[in-house]
Amino acid sequence: MSSPFPSAGWFESVLDALPDPVLVVRPLGDVVRLNRAAERLLQPGDAEPYATNRARIARFVSDLVEHACPSTRDTLMLIDPLEAGDLPMGVTAERASWSNGEPVVVVTLQRDSGEKTMLIANTSHELRTPLNAILGYTSLLLRGVHGPLSERQRASLERVEANGQHLLALISDLLDMSVTDAGKMQLRLSRFEPGQLVRETLEELEPVIGQAKLPVYANWNVTLPSMTSDRRKVKQIILNLVTNALKFTRAGEVRIELAQVEQQLQLSVADTGIGIAPHDHEKIFEDFRQIDTVLRRTQGGAGLGLAICRRFATLLGGSVSVASDLGKGATFTLLLPMELNDGTAQA
Repeated sequence: MSSPFPSAGWFESVLDALPDPVLVVRPLGDVVRLNRAAERLLQPGDAEPYATNRARIARFVSDLVEHACPSTRDTLMLIDPLEAGDLPMGVTAERASWSNGEPVVVVTLQRDSGEKTMLIANTSHELRTPLNAILGYTSLLLRGVHGPLSERQRASLERVEANGQHLLALISDLLDMSVTDAGKMQLRLSRFEPGQLVRETLEELEPVIGQAKLPVYANWNVTLPSMTSDRRKVKQIILNLVTNALKFTRAGEVRIELAQVEQQLQLSVADTGIGIAPHDHEKIFEDFRQIDTVLRRTQGGAGLGLAICRRFATLLGGSVSVASDLGKGATFTLLLPMELNDGTAQA
C-alpha cells in the first residue's frame, strides 16, 4: 500500500519549481538548502557577487535570531550577478526546525515592490482604456441614440453598466495603490469645508444608500473651520469608509460624526454591522485582504478600499483606526491635520 504522504523528492521538486528564491539557513548563517531560484543569486563558492549576497543574508538571519524574533519582513540590498548592480529584494524570514530538530530560518526573497508597482500601474492603464469605451457605448445605447430598447434589453444593459462601473472602480483602486507605493502621488491642496464635503459625498452615494435600505445619519452641518488638504483624497477616504459600512451592515444604521480635536479633523463612521474580531483589526488594512465571513463572501470586492484609506490618510499626515468586535458593529476613525502645507497648495 502506498504512503498517503508525498515523498521528500516531491517536496524538493515543488521547492525548485517556485519562482521566488527560498533558502533554509542555520542561525549562524550557513545555508542548509536553497532552491534553483536562490542558486542564481547565492551560488556556492567564493566568487563575487554570490559570496557578498550570502554574507548579507547571513547577517540578516543573525540579527533575527539575536533579537529572538519568530519572523520578520524587510528589504535587503543584494547584488545582481548578471548586471553587477544593486538588487533590492523584499525578504521574509520565519524561524523553524529542520528535520533533525535543528533550529533553522526559512528565508524567502522577492523582487522589490517597485517593479510590481510599475506592472500594476501599466496594467491598470491598459485595462481602463477599453473599459471606458465599453461604458461609453453602453451609455449611448441606454440613452436611445441607436434606437429604442425593450425592457429586457435595457435591464441587461443596466447590468453591464453597473458591473463595468464596479470594475472601473477596482482598476482605479489598483492604480491609486501603485502610485502611492511608488511614492509618485502628488498632493493638490485647497481649502474646503469638511461638512460640505461629507454632504457632497453622501449625495453621490444616494443610489448605494438606497440599495442598502439603511438610514445614514451625519452631523455635516456642525460648525467647523475650513481645512487645507487634498480634497479629492479626503473625499475618497470618506467614500470608502461609508461604502464599507453599508456593505457589511444588514440592519440598524450608519452614523457619521465630525469634530475638531485640537488641530485635527476627526471623522468617525460607525455601523451596526457584523463587526471585526480584535485580532483582525490590522489585517483589514492590508492589500487584497478580507476577513472571511459568509456576508463578505456574498458582497465580494478586491479588499483594497481600507488599504487605500490608510495609504491616503498617511500621505495626508493623518491616520485611520478601527474599534470593533464580532457582532457589535465597527467604528472607523479618521484623523487629519486641519492645515496641511507642502508648498503645492492649489486654489
